[in-house]
Amino acid sequence: EEGSIELSSDVGWLDLLTLPPRHLLCSSSLHLLGSRFEGLWVQQEFYDGVEQVVRMVFSHLAADKASELKGLVDESLLTRLTGSGCAVTDATTAAAPEAWAVPP
Repeated sequence: EEGSIELSSDVGWLDLLTLPPRHLLCSSSLHLLGSRFEGLWVQQEFYDGVEQVVRMVFSHLAADKASELKGLVDESLLTRLTGSGCAVTDATTAAAPEAWAVPP
């Protein structure tokens, strides 16, 4: 169907259903650890680190340097992000030229 997006995921309905209570439990546990042991868990530092990782991964993907992410990003995720049959593209491998299916 035109205009629809199909998302393929390994996440089951039970995982999605139990996500909010699991998130609350884990967040509460981390907050308790952070209050008991000062500096062990700082939520803002976690958010800052996630932001840095996302920027780094996508900048490497945009620069076609996916091979530098090997060992840092899960192999199956890297395969899905690069959209190729192999997870890491070699710099010596010539990529097929991309073009518009239908010009805008």
